[in-house]
Amino acid sequence: SECLPGDVFYSKKCDCGEQKHKFMQLMEMEKIGVLVYIKGHEGRGAGLYNKIKAYEILDTESSKNHIDALSDVGCQSDIREYNAAARFLKYTLEIKSLRLFSNNLQKFEAVKKLFGSYGSRQSMPTIPGEYNEKYLQEKVSLCGHDGLLE
Repeated sequence: SECLPGDVFYSKKCDCGEQKHKFMQLMEMEKIGVLVYIKGHEGRGAGLYNKIKAYEILDTESSKNHIDALSDVGCQSDIREYNAAARFLKYTLEIKSLRLFSNNLQKFEAVKKLFGSYGSRQSMPTIPGEYNEKYLQEKVSLCGHDGLLE
C-alpha cells in the first residue's frame, strides 16, 4: 500500500519503507516476485493530508492511538480494499498461485477469496524502533496484523 513518508522519506514512524525494501531484496534473491503498489491507500485510505494531520495529533496527544487520530480528523480507521489487486494478479497477470508477504490479514482474505488453497501468506516481521514501536503494537492489537513484531 502507498506510503509516501515511509517509501520516499524513510519515515521512522512506520514500517512501510522497511517492509518494501525487505520484499524487494527477497524478490532479487529468489529471482521471482511481483510488487503490487496500491495507490490511494495512504494513511489507511485517509489520504496524505489527513495522515499528516493525524501525525500532528499523535505528536501532541500521547494518549491517542493512530485509529483515534484518524477519527479525530474525520476519517474511518481503514477504508482500503484489496480485491482489485488480487483480481489483477489472477486475471491480468494470470498468476496461478500466490505467496503474499504481508502481516495484514485483510490483504490475505482477498487473496484466499480468489486463489483458494493456491494462496498462502508469509509474515514480514519488523524490529520496532524508538519512533514506531507504539504504532506497530497498535497494528497488532487494533488492526489484527499477524507476525509483525520480531
